[in-house]
Amino acid sequence: MEQQQQNGVVLVMVPLPAQGHLNQLLHLTRILSSRDLQAHFIGSATHNKQAKDRVHGWDPSTISNIHFHDFKLPQFITPPADPNATNKFPKHLLPTFEASVQLREPLEGSLIPQDTPCISFEDCFNDEFSEFSVRNTEWHKFRTGDIYNTCDAIEGKFISAVAKFQADKKLWAVGPLKDYVSKIGICDVVVVVVPIPAQGHLNQLLHLTRLIASRGLPAYFIGTATHNRQAKDRVHGWDPSTISNIHFQDFQIPEYITPPPEPNLSNKFPNHLVPTFEASLNLREPLGVLLRALSTTYRRVVIVHDSTMSFAAEEASFLSNAEAYCFNPCAAFSTLYYIWAVVSQTADEEESLLQLGIPRLSFEDSTTQEMSVFLARNKAWWSFRTGDLYNTCDALEGRFINLIAQRQLDKKLWAIGPLNPIAFDSTRAPPHKCLEWLDKQPPNSVIYVSFGTMTSLSDDQIAELAIGLERSEQKFIWVLRYADIGDIYKEKEGKAPLPDGFEERVKGVGMIVRDWAPQPHILAHSSTGGFMSHCGWNSCMESLSMGVPIAAWSMHSDQPRNTFLITEVLKVGLVVSEWAQREEPVSSDTIESSIRKLMVSEEGNMMRKKARELGVAVRQSVSEGGSSTTQLESFITHISR
Repeated sequence: MEQQQQNGVVLVMVPLPAQGHLNQLLHLTRILSSRDLQAHFIGSATHNKQAKDRVHGWDPSTISNIHFHDFKLPQFITPPADPNATNKFPKHLLPTFEASVQLREPLEGSLIPQDTPCISFEDCFNDEFSEFSVRNTEWHKFRTGDIYNTCDAIEGKFISAVAKFQADKKLWAVGPLKDYVSKIGICDVVVVVVPIPAQGHLNQLLHLTRLIASRGLPAYFIGTATHNRQAKDRVHGWDPSTISNIHFQDFQIPEYITPPPEPNLSNKFPNHLVPTFEASLNLREPLGVLLRALSTTYRRVVIVHDSTMSFAAEEASFLSNAEAYCFNPCAAFSTLYYIWAVVSQTADEEESLLQLGIPRLSFEDSTTQEMSVFLARNKAWWSFRTGDLYNTCDALEGRFINLIAQRQLDKKLWAIGPLNPIAFDSTRAPPHKCLEWLDKQPPNSVIYVSFGTMTSLSDDQIAELAIGLERSEQKFIWVLRYADIGDIYKEKEGKAPLPDGFEERVKGVGMIVRDWAPQPHILAHSSTGGFMSHCGWNSCMESLSMGVPIAAWSMHSDQPRNTFLITEVLKVGLVVSEWAQREEPVSSDTIESSIRKLMVSEEGNMMRKKARELGVAVRQSVSEGGSSTTQLESFITHISR
């Protein structure tokens, strides 16, 4: 074996001829040789060939500077494996291990041997291998130090214990010996975002992911290929290139049913999506694999998960350098009310709400039994989170944010909304016929009607709404489409029916949109003077940030609570349908009256004025120095600490 020049260093690697051992030491040999150290790999010709043939993940040329030494061994038997033996240790390899001891003589003729210790546990090995291991320990004292294919993130406390036990030997934990380690290097902080696959949730968390990535932090967005595609296809208001630096992780999950919506049910919760939500729990295993991989290359792994995907927080708890933050896609008021009404129901909290002028409200039937079971299971993982993020701001909900913060002193809280875009370049607006139509209408003359992506109206209710719109004699844009199913790219049902001749009669006055509508651009348009909405929080935030008052027609989930916030607390809207009458169809007379009240009455004008003023305050929240911008920077600083 050629010697290094005087005062140089030469490395000699001596693996046991078993695949897992050969593989790890060849990875390590490659890494060390890439540091301009001369490296020698010792074995029989057969086992050196095995090591080279089976290595994966490296360019083969990168091991060309390793000196493979093919030493001859005496003939030895190679019996077949015995799959029927009760002891599953590969005893048939012992003759190979015994023969490998014969490498000592040719190795001694070149350099001092470096041997590896073996720890024995009862019944893990048979007697023959134990004898081999004991003989090996006789030479163990000749080593200078130890190298482990592990890392502090996985085994820090055990590495420290070994180091204390053998203080006279140096120790290095250099794992994992994988290709991506040398490519990425040790980085600072990475953020992993875990949404639930429902449009309003995907949308908010994609907006947040974009903001995080724009601060220079690597960001991963987790989901199936279908739902990641949905999130990207439907994002509006941003230049698409601004999400190009987000890592979309398309994980596979088992097949699941995607039933159609049932618009004729009295309970409007989209129960047809529960199978999709249940299937999303299968993201946990691949997420865990990703988190463990990232934890070896980043100082800190930060998980931001939807409040309904809290299993991600428990996965984070298994890693010493990971922490999880819950993103709450609903109003702080709604969360506070849920805590009070469902979780704690303490007299003190009831008194706090009463002092704010908020009575005890009933939101019975806002969800279904199936969804309640899903949420109850999710609740078990809440305690693993480190803090909470809210898509809201002090201008809207300062007092409710403060009440939550006072209640959970052990959790940090940041109000960082609105996450939706608040300013648009008209030259880059998406081409859509409804925007061209809006350009031709007078200011504040159009009411925008949309009930989100998770609600389907019955045919009878659609007819009543059509009649009410027509009789109101107000200009309108009506997004009329069935609710999303679990996979929006699968074939859907046909068009929702309209009364005979309706579209012809309202031509020029109203527009029916049956595909995806650019809602943020519609609400930001000067011609839009009102929004008839289901009051999903995403829609509320988009409307309030644009200063547009709301005709609130809540359907399910947090929407009744949002309606109360909009109409009774902020006073920038009116109620179309009371929650107590939720099972009754809303008549065309009620719809007509609500539209006229919002669009052409003095009371409606006062709401519009108040909404515009509130919109200014909301937009200031995300301007430079605004409360939400400051809170977002505080969050980034905290996770980067």
